[in-house]
This record gives sequence, C-alpha cells and structure tokens, in this order.
Amino acid sequence: MNTNLAIITALGIAILSFSGALLSFKKINSWFSQKIKFLTIFAAGVFTMTSLGLMSETFEFLPKNTAVISILGGFIGMLILHKILPETHHHHDKDCESCISPKSGPKLLVGDMIHNIADGIVLVAAFTVSKEVGIIATFSIAIHEFIQEISEYIVLRNSGYSIKKTLILNFISSLSIFIGVIVGLLLTQDPEFQAILLGISAGAFLHIVFHDLIPYDSMRKINKKASWNYIGVFLLGITLMIAVGFSMPHTHEHGDSEDIHHHENEEILLLEEDHNHSHE
Repeated sequence: MNTNLAIITALGIAILSFSGALLSFKKINSWFSQKIKFLTIFAAGVFTMTSLGLMSETFEFLPKNTAVISILGGFIGMLILHKILPETHHHHDKDCESCISPKSGPKLLVGDMIHNIADGIVLVAAFTVSKEVGIIATFSIAIHEFIQEISEYIVLRNSGYSIKKTLILNFISSLSIFIGVIVGLLLTQDPEFQAILLGISAGAFLHIVFHDLIPYDSMRKINKKASWNYIGVFLLGITLMIAVGFSMPHTHEHGDSEDIHHHENEEILLLEEDHNHSHE
C-alpha cells in the first residue's frame, strides 16, 4: 500500500486551504468572480471521469451486486449529508442570502470538515489499489478543494470573519483530512473492504457532480449559445482526465492476493497429478 503517498498528498490538499488568500488581490478576485461557474463545471467533468474510473475498479474487484450496493451507498450517503447540512458548499451561489448570514460560517466549516474526512478515506482507498489510481483521485480532489476553498473564503468573509481568522479556520478545518486518512488505513486492512470503499467513493464523487458542481440555476438563465461554453468546459475536464489516465501505466496493489490464488491453484493441480499417478 502507498501509505506515505496518501499522507503526503493529504498534506498538500490541506495546504490548499490557503488558496482563498488569492482573493485578497483585486484583479484575481474579479477574475474568479467571473470564472467561478466555469471552474466548477470543469471540476464536474474531472469528477465524472474519476467516478467512472473508480466504478470500473470496484466492479473489477467485487461481485456485481456488492459493487452496485457500495456505489449506491456512497451516493445516498452524500445525499443524506447534504440534506442534513445544506450549507456545506457554495461554489456558484455566491449571491444567495445564506452566504451573507453570520450563521453560515460555522455551518460551512462543520460541513467542510466532514467532506475533508471523506476525502482522506478516498485517498487511502485509491492508493490502496495503485499509485496511478491514487494520483488520479488526488488530482480530482485537489481541483475540487481549490474551488471549494475559494468559495469558502467568500462565505466566511461575508459572515464577518477577518482575512486572518478566515485563513486560520480554513486550515484547521482542512486538517480533518488526516482523520479520514487514519480511518481509511484502519478500514483498508481487509482487502474486500478496500474495494467497497472504492465503490462508496465513486458514488460520493458522482453525487458531488450532480449536487455540487453543475450550476443548474445559471444554465437555465443563459441562452443556448452560451450554454455551449459550459458544455465545452465540461468536456475539457473529461478530456483532461482521459489524457491523465492514458499517460500512466495501470497496475494493481491487489496483485499479491491474486498471486496467492494462483499458487493455491498450482498446488491443487500438483496434488491432483500426484493422486492420478498413485492410481496408475
């Protein structure tokens, strides 16, 4: 298992919590205000391909029924989370009333901590399969986290927090990813549960795409010509992940268990041969 890589990447993602500081610069702030919807739809394309990739891995290691149940479990789990904590994300609803409420800040930080814990579990599950799958998952999480931190910065500032307090609280919240890493390491001791976690991760990613990253309200308000821009950016995210996937050789860390089964089969064949020879 690539445990060290999972820990290093988790630290890198935690550091992304400071990305909101970029909005302190007026030009950058203005650019993000104009492009945030395109960034989220780009992330939707990235997450879609990552989710499909994790699904493929899940079906490779688990029976079909178990794989489907684990994927649905991840999707429904995220659905329940967003029902309980509806203010966990604000990627493209910057002007909504809840974003400027003083009560939004604490709710958003709690929701972000839960999401970060889930990210840590996903990282461990992905790196358990292979380094390549782990890198792809890291890439997706990092893009989503970057956009999320930018959005959180806006919400916390509108909630009355100072720049310093906003950055500190965001960083403390992001450290919860290591709770997920620890939980993931404990859960992945069982090879079968490793694959189940992959399925849960795939379902969770897919729900994030539909609930969190596609700006439905904005797309309904724009004309058909402008909507092609969203589609183009979405396809760009998909294309990028396909390119990343093809650029890396794919090997499984589960190879050890396959070798064991292979050796067991060889031993059975040898025993059968010896038995036949003894009868002769």
